[in-house]
Amino acid sequence: MQRLVASTLGLLISTFICNSVFAFEVQETCCRDKNRSTIDFKDNYYYGPIIDTHVHFVKSYGIKSNYIIGTYPLPQAVILLPTPGITEDRKLNNTIKKLHKSSKNIFGLCPTYMTIFNQSDEYYKKEAYLNKLNEIETNLSQEWCVGIGEIALRHQIKGDYQPHIKINYSNKAFQDILKILNKHNSVLDLHNEPILNNVSHEKMAFDDIEKIAKNYPNIKLILSHTAMTNPQNLQKLLDISPNVYTNFKHTKTKRWASFGLEPIIKKASIYEDWLMFFEKNSKKIMLGSDRKFMRNFKRVIYGRILDKKIRPLLGTLSKSSAENIGYRNAIKVYNLNPQMFD
Repeated sequence: MQRLVASTLGLLISTFICNSVFAFEVQETCCRDKNRSTIDFKDNYYYGPIIDTHVHFVKSYGIKSNYIIGTYPLPQAVILLPTPGITEDRKLNNTIKKLHKSSKNIFGLCPTYMTIFNQSDEYYKKEAYLNKLNEIETNLSQEWCVGIGEIALRHQIKGDYQPHIKINYSNKAFQDILKILNKHNSVLDLHNEPILNNVSHEKMAFDDIEKIAKNYPNIKLILSHTAMTNPQNLQKLLDISPNVYTNFKHTKTKRWASFGLEPIIKKASIYEDWLMFFEKNSKKIMLGSDRKFMRNFKRVIYGRILDKKIRPLLGTLSKSSAENIGYRNAIKVYNLNPQMFD
């Protein structure tokens, strides 16, 4: 009876929220001064565990790869996920299952069949569509699958070899997936670019994030790559709900560097405003390297990134903040076994 009352109350609250008007106030549009203050990493160093929560699977490199995980300085665990718009869903499911079976510190985000997002309304009534939703829900009940993603609502400032994606928040498939995630109190890794072709869509992008957080309050929402915005906007996004988190990466691409938005810059230093943000929000941030599994996971390449960028950055923070960002937040958000990291 209590469960029924709680469920009914939750439905009423959700209905009220769905009918509400969201109006995210953008704190600062687009680009930042690239010459603002920075903090050098110097001799600071973090020696604790690391969980990398955002690693793309590269199918051509096979599955004999568990030896690279958990050996210093490499991460103690990784979470693999598909690239938005590039779907090898069933093959990816099977491969991550095998990897997890052979190495319990490799997990995955369930593929979401990105191709179903752009179908006609008639397709959403078909058995094939319902079967895909059932498969997604079945995956979420298994140990290897710790959430869904990477889903992209907007994914455009890319080379021609990568997909350009624009999906409306109201898309039927997206809404059905949100309902499944909310039901299971699970994780959504969301890529939602606020700047498309050098034009700001920040208001729309941030409104969508607010809608997800408030309409589906049980979802643990991960904003990929510090939401590709500045600390002021990201702070407002994280403050929407206790269940909104973010990940950060080190990247050598020029895509966001030209906007002055990336936390880590080339010469082993971090912008001071980002460092203060990391310390203040240390319970809301995780590492999500955005590397390619195997291709960029070779010990000499991936280990160098952790050694020269990530561990020195974490060492610049307080011990508790470094541990939160390095691995504790990932354990909590993805419901991992903490004994793996004792």
